[in-house]
Amino acid sequence: TITGTVGGQTLTAQQTITPFSKVLIADATDGQTETVTVTPSAAVNGTLSNLGGFTYNATTGAYIDIGTAAAVTAALDALVFTPTPHQVAPGATVTTAFTISATDALGATATDNTTTIIATDVAVLPTISGTVAGQATTDRQAITPFSAVIIADANAGQTETVAVTLSAAGNGGLSNLAGGSYDAATGVYTD
Repeated sequence: TITGTVGGQTLTAQQTITPFSKVLIADATDGQTETVTVTPSAAVNGTLSNLGGFTYNATTGAYIDIGTAAAVTAALDALVFTPTPHQVAPGATVTTAFTISATDALGATATDNTTTIIATDVAVLPTISGTVAGQATTDRQAITPFSAVIIADANAGQTETVAVTLSAAGNGGLSNLAGGSYDAATGVYTD
């Protein structure tokens, strides 16, 4: 038997959860060895860790453990699910359902697909990397000061607005705006 499964467990995509912490695998037939298989509805939705006796089969996407009912219950209860972050836009959810099956040495099988996890994606800040200070040039030579800069955003489906403001507009100007614009009143270049 498989008892203690819980549906509708919620978390953010940046958290972890032990979704099977109250699950109990039991067998009324004495001396049985149980083969427990945990299969997520979609392997891309996240991973299980703290495997204990479980092994992962990349071909089937299933996690498998073999042992006494007590041993497989302990390993199952300790599994930790880590959702894949940024699969969807911030505020949207990804639901992962799990099928648990337990088969004893006599071939008797119990299956439960109650366990579900609903992960809500949370926005993270975009990043700016590759900036370089102290770039030297002369007053007669142009320079591309942002050639190594990378703007990145882990949030799915985002459009970025980038603004560049010179410390003093009289020191020079940016050209080759490639679709961007310059506001002379504020001294801000925007793309």
